[in-house]
Amino acid sequence: MKRFFVILFTFIICLFLIFLIYRFSISDKENDNLISINNKIEENITEIVDENILEETSQEERKISYKATIILNKYYKDCNHTITSSVEVPYDMVNMSKEDIEKNYPGWRIVEFSENEVSLFKEFEGMCNEHYLVEIEDGYIVVYNLNEDNEKKLYEKTDIDVEYLTNEDREELSKGINVIGYSSLNALLENYE
Repeated sequence: MKRFFVILFTFIICLFLIFLIYRFSISDKENDNLISINNKIEENITEIVDENILEETSQEERKISYKATIILNKYYKDCNHTITSSVEVPYDMVNMSKEDIEKNYPGWRIVEFSENEVSLFKEFEGMCNEHYLVEIEDGYIVVYNLNEDNEKKLYEKTDIDVEYLTNEDREELSKGINVIGYSSLNALLENYE
């Protein structure tokens, strides 16, 4: 009989231990679930805060820096040319917003706007002033600017002597070479130097 009580007592203790182990394992799972839920809540709060910060930053008004470059794109309807030039930001444009530029420079369309670069576009009637005719005069290369009526106006008398050019180059120049754009003109003249 003693043996029976010992076995019964051992059986009860084993059941008690199994119950404790089961209870603690459920408790650990619940803790893990709570920790997981807390982590998700923290992630969601962080995302919401980050979105609000991004929204506030994007709504902040951008202004032109004193180091900015202004790019002017002038389109001339009669010759279908766009003349692009860049200048340092004028003093009166420093700290202007996009809206300030639209208000103070009517007729100009803002193509790009950032603190360091503003690109503007405007259409003009007439022909651009970058139509040139390159010819020979008194043994030297001469450059004329052409107006809307193709009338020549002396632009530059170079010191490039045609005596040292090839026969083909002299023949082309005697007929006259039409050049559009200041950079194209410079490239042509450098070719003959």
